[in-house]
Amino acid sequence: MRSFSPRCQCRVALQLFLCCAALVAGSSVALAADAADPAAPARLLFTLDASKCWSGAEAEQVRGVSSVHPIIPIWWVKDLDKSLGLAAEDVSRVMGFVAADGYGGVGILTSKPYDLRKVLAVYAPGANEAKAGDQKYYTSSNGFAVAPLGDRALLISSATGMPHVLQAKIGNVTATDLVRNTLAAKPSKIGLALRLRALKEGVDVPVSVFEGLTVVLKSSECTLLIETDDDSMRIVLRATYADEQQAKLEFDGMKQFGEILRQYMATAGTEMPQFLAAQETKFPGSRGLAERMKLVIGQAEKALSAAKIELRGKVVEVQATIETKEPITTAILLSSLMPREARKPGEKTPGE
Repeated sequence: MRSFSPRCQCRVALQLFLCCAALVAGSSVALAADAADPAAPARLLFTLDASKCWSGAEAEQVRGVSSVHPIIPIWWVKDLDKSLGLAAEDVSRVMGFVAADGYGGVGILTSKPYDLRKVLAVYAPGANEAKAGDQKYYTSSNGFAVAPLGDRALLISSATGMPHVLQAKIGNVTATDLVRNTLAAKPSKIGLALRLRALKEGVDVPVSVFEGLTVVLKSSECTLLIETDDDSMRIVLRATYADEQQAKLEFDGMKQFGEILRQYMATAGTEMPQFLAAQETKFPGSRGLAERMKLVIGQAEKALSAAKIELRGKVVEVQATIETKEPITTAILLSSLMPREARKPGEKTPGE
């Protein structure tokens, strides 16, 4: 699959993806089978109402947790203005997608008009103006491209991918209309969509976790919903299979996958707090973060143990509820346990 940004140059785009995974406070995911049709549904789609994270009830906790240690996926947000030319508190909504042809981008909506010159100077220095159809965009020798979609909306892609993205169709709409419509939608949902097949490539994680994912990957459609209120986070995974017979076969596999995740969480509950506690001298506050991490992992492990798995015709549904007074903070800490890129020989984990 052609990435929408070269691996060595995708720092901000990947950071935005991680931010969505970390700050999810109510999400929906749709995964579909491969399709050669360039107008097929997006391979990956997410949306995030970022303003809720920085100005909501948990804003202080979110800022505190994210500033302690670089292993937290949104550690980089504090330097967003230096890497993108936008302040974190000005980012109102973020969406990202990868189309069927492998090209994609990240759309950003700001709470007030942004300074395009500042964005280009920081993110795409020396940018040259170009056009794809009727849409103007700016491309840089560093491999990035920026397309202004209004004074409060912009689209980021690779220099190679931007012309494809601006002329692509996703489903029944153009890619740019998809970006505009998603950014303008009512912020009642915060969404996250992942094409799970991509997770197995180039990450360092127990093989058993990926073996368990095959249960999900065999589905013809998979939907993930994450909802939060003041004292809980509810997760619903719904996999639809080709027929009832296959659903019955995968029902037991789904239960086994749940147990694999629980065991993985139990291991993380021992190893991650120890790792963080040892970082106190280098990163002050890590010992306190370790205690919070231990508590959150325990809550997640308890939720997985009590998860309900139901078989209804061609559908297998899993429901789990994490009891927590800080659901967004909990999501951030749990996201720290996500699969990571495999380390090169001699390469260290952040903070080591």
